[in-house]
Amino acid sequence: MTIRDLTQNDLDWVLEINREHEALLSVVDRAELARLFSLATFARGIEGEAFLFAMAQGAAYESWNFQWFTQRYPHFIYVDRIAIASAAAGGGQGKRLYADLNSLATERGFPMICAEVNTIPPNDASLIFHEKQGFDAVGEAEIPGRNKSVRFFARELK
Repeated sequence: MTIRDLTQNDLDWVLEINREHEALLSVVDRAELARLFSLATFARGIEGEAFLFAMAQGAAYESWNFQWFTQRYPHFIYVDRIAIASAAAGGGQGKRLYADLNSLATERGFPMICAEVNTIPPNDASLIFHEKQGFDAVGEAEIPGRNKSVRFFARELK
C-alpha cells in the first residue's frame, strides 16, 4: 500500500487505529483527532493500516511532550503519534512511515526528528524500534498529573 497525505475523510479509520493503542498514545475523540490533524505539519498514512502525525516547532500545540522539545531545540519536527493497526503489525509500516517522514522533513529543511516513548506504561517495542532507527535518548520525565513517564528521543537528519 502507498503512503500518502491524509485527509479529513481518513479520520474515521485513523481514530479506530488510535483507539487500539490508546493506552500508549492518548484517548482522543473525533473532534480532538481533527484538531490534531489540523495542527500537523505532516499527516501521513497507509490506508486502514497505519498513520503518523508530526508537528513542527512553533505549532500552536500545548502538549507537555511537545513543549519539552520546544524548550530545548529551536528547529525540529515532532512525531506526536504513530500507530499501526493490529492486523498490520510486523509488516514494516512503522519503518516505512519513518523513512517517508525522514525524506519529507529533509526536503523541508528540518534538522531533526523528535519523539517520545512511554516507559510507564512500558512500550518496549517502540523503545527498541526508535533505537534501531538511530534515535538517541535525550531525556526522561514523569508527565505531571498523569501516571505516565516517557523517554525523549531525537535523531539528526543529514
